[in-house]
Amino acid sequence: MLNKIMILFSFLILIITVPAQASFGDLETSFATGGLLVESFSASDDDQALTLTTDSSGRILVAGFIVNSSQRDMLVARFDNGALDITFGDLDGSGTGTRLGYKIIDTYSGQNDHVNQILVDGSAIYLVGTTYRSATKLDVYVAKLESDGDLDTSFAGGAGYLNIDLGASQNDQPFTAKLTTDHALMIGGAYDGASSLSADAFVLKVLSDGTLDSNFGDVDGTGSARLGYTVFELSADTSVATASSVSDLALDSTGSIYVVGGNMGTGRSSQRRAMLAKLNALGELTVGSFGEDLGSGQTGMVAFGLGNADYGLNVLVHETTAQTHIYVGGSSLHVDMSDSTAPIYSYDFFVGRFDSNGNLDAGNYGAAVSGTRPGYTHFDTNGNSESPNQIPVNLNMLNDGSLVLIGRAVQSSTLADLVMAQFDENGDLNTSHFGNTNSDGSRTGYYTVDVSGSSQNDYVYDSTFENNSLYLAGFFESSAGNEDVYVTAYSMNATCGDGVIESTEVCDDGNTSSGDGCSSTCDSEVDADGDGFFAGVDCNDNDSTINSSATEVCGDGIDNDCDGFEQTCGTDSSESPGVTRVIGGGQLTGAGACSLNPDIDLRYSLAIPFFFGLMVGVILLQRSRQNVKVKVRHHNK
Repeated sequence: MLNKIMILFSFLILIITVPAQASFGDLETSFATGGLLVESFSASDDDQALTLTTDSSGRILVAGFIVNSSQRDMLVARFDNGALDITFGDLDGSGTGTRLGYKIIDTYSGQNDHVNQILVDGSAIYLVGTTYRSATKLDVYVAKLESDGDLDTSFAGGAGYLNIDLGASQNDQPFTAKLTTDHALMIGGAYDGASSLSADAFVLKVLSDGTLDSNFGDVDGTGSARLGYTVFELSADTSVATASSVSDLALDSTGSIYVVGGNMGTGRSSQRRAMLAKLNALGELTVGSFGEDLGSGQTGMVAFGLGNADYGLNVLVHETTAQTHIYVGGSSLHVDMSDSTAPIYSYDFFVGRFDSNGNLDAGNYGAAVSGTRPGYTHFDTNGNSESPNQIPVNLNMLNDGSLVLIGRAVQSSTLADLVMAQFDENGDLNTSHFGNTNSDGSRTGYYTVDVSGSSQNDYVYDSTFENNSLYLAGFFESSAGNEDVYVTAYSMNATCGDGVIESTEVCDDGNTSSGDGCSSTCDSEVDADGDGFFAGVDCNDNDSTINSSATEVCGDGIDNDCDGFEQTCGTDSSESPGVTRVIGGGQLTGAGACSLNPDIDLRYSLAIPFFFGLMVGVILLQRSRQNVKVKVRHHNK
């Protein structure tokens, strides 16, 4: 009987293989239903998700609005394991304490409201949005919810929410919010002035008790306290009237605030300008230490983009012990003049990188133009004519230091799809491992995704990166013509030790042990030329004079410093593309070497348990037959 059980177990080994895992950039089909969660909160009206986040339990929260009898009301919902969490939201009316999984908030009856940002701080849930105090007056709305979705009465004097009015007869619209290290909310947006060209950008700080921070922002009329907010023109040239707004903001470890947005003026300044500005922890522009200098010192801000018509939409701060990088995302009008009689206009995705002083990281970052990295990369997924048809909505920094841009693009005259693009540390699109596959087998570096799988518009509005998964939320048009909320998930996990070389892995020998030629983080440990640089970062591991710390020698036809370019003599900045090198010919040699073959896939990791099971099964079956023969002989005796 024991032998039969062992034989059965051995054959189960043949059948049971390593569970299927989504590869880097793949849809996580284990999430919700085939990787997509769709929810309709109103049977015949529209629902839109404009923001999402996750909590410490891995639950997903989305917020936006629901159309209720032709008016928009605020909507917040929580999902657990792909389904509405019935411990959250409004009570379902059954008297059992069961909740609907979502909450609807109507601040002013008959007026439109929506949530722009949802944030989680421990058990507290913050909503930041826009509320219409009257048919024409917009205010900033901030609410604090308890973990079950009820308003937290310890916030804003017991109300659980507050409306912030920066101007009695003006519109105040928040577009972004972030949590600070002292558990406050930093909120950015636009404050409308008396005319269309007097709108200003604002940043305000709300403390965890629901009051404005009196130690932040512009100084009040008494000169002894601050207002809790700062209003400023997001334009380096203040001599020209512009309309300004903040689209996104990010904080560094010192409390400095980086904001991106844009402005639009008149005459020569009528085109839109994308702007990056830096404020200190008090909310003051860092004049003199950041940004462009127009003749009288640094202005605290800097313009970016292609210079035609630019939208600044995203900002992300990445700090290391050595340096601080500020990444910006936007949409820029690109004019292709290859045919001067028929120029082609398109709004391109734009990603740039600045240093901590507001200088564009030219020479080190961005897709090379004439041999030089300009500090930014721009790309077009469709080549459509002029319209703001490619809009980034978020930048996400992955564990390997690469950047993923999430956006949406009009892929035809009317239909919008989700776009995901990955950039390496140099700002190049990852055309080796990421993106749609071209006809020649190469990759684009970006995916265009029809989320709904139909000829409908798919709008993505927010994303968050948690535990090697990238969650995205938005809405799409259903077959019934209504707009429904969706959440989808993609794997951003280059699984070291699975035997598959993914993303920026240099090697993967099927384990996470160091000292065997392939490190625990799947970096090469082979240094054939002994220059202190492993093969994964050394572009020529057979020559100790060539590595990333070497000095580039112009005109020798060699990429001495491994930056991907060979310097041309006669200029200090112009470089020409170097020769592409294959490191190690696909193999690392020497003791304990690990495979660098990019064609390795999951089949090899499955082969070991398969053949092990086959061997055990054959051996046990052989023994079983021998036992049967012995029993037969004994019986015959």
